[in-house]
Amino acid sequence: MNDPYINGEVAVNRLLKEYQEHGKLIVAVDFDGTINDFHNEGYEFPRVRDVLHRCKLHNFTIVVFTANKDHKAIYDRCDELDIEIDGININVLPQFDGAGKIYYNILLDDRAGLGEATYILERVLDKIEGLRL
Repeated sequence: MNDPYINGEVAVNRLLKEYQEHGKLIVAVDFDGTINDFHNEGYEFPRVRDVLHRCKLHNFTIVVFTANKDHKAIYDRCDELDIEIDGININVLPQFDGAGKIYYNILLDDRAGLGEATYILERVLDKIEGLRL
């Protein structure tokens, strides 16, 4: 297979292996249009919020990765939405500081296949939760 990560199940298994190896994953999540209704169109993003809540139950690190410069408003909004974040636009792994982009295992972003990434993450969580039963 020349494009292995286009197959969703391969991506699920890769993330599951990384979780089993490290005991957590790092989820980068965009803010506007992904968890925050920037254009006030009535969107609530319940599926994304639910997956982020499930992530925290399994020791995942959640970093908001955004072009929005109002970090106080982001923290306040995440508090309102009961989304526990570990930072904004930061590398939580020091070995990646200065790399030019933050390190993450998966990105949830409305402009980067949000539906597919959310589905993959849900599958990983389902498998993790199934392993713990």
